[in-house]
Amino acid sequence: MRRIELTDENFESVSKEESLLLVRFKAEWCGSCKSTQKAFDSMVEEGQLGDITIAEMDAPDCPKTRLTAGVYAVPFYALFKNGTLIDSVSTSNLNEVKKLVSIPILS
Repeated sequence: MRRIELTDENFESVSKEESLLLVRFKAEWCGSCKSTQKAFDSMVEEGQLGDITIAEMDAPDCPKTRLTAGVYAVPFYALFKNGTLIDSVSTSNLNEVKKLVSIPILS
């Protein structure tokens, strides 16, 4: 697992370089984003999401990537494989994020 910084400017190239990329879209004003941040960070640090690259983006600041991922609410998690959107979920339930990264197509 590794964490990277993403912006609208580098999203396309970085997402194509990463075999598996989980992007967490959040917003400064989002209470659910703030309340789940510590637990999400722990999941990542403990390796609960597997061997995957993790990125976080401020959804209001990244309109192009937000549109590409289909973000309609935050927190929103989008899973990309070699630059292609595989699946996504808008949730505060981190168990749903674990399910997202364990879908069969990733094997």
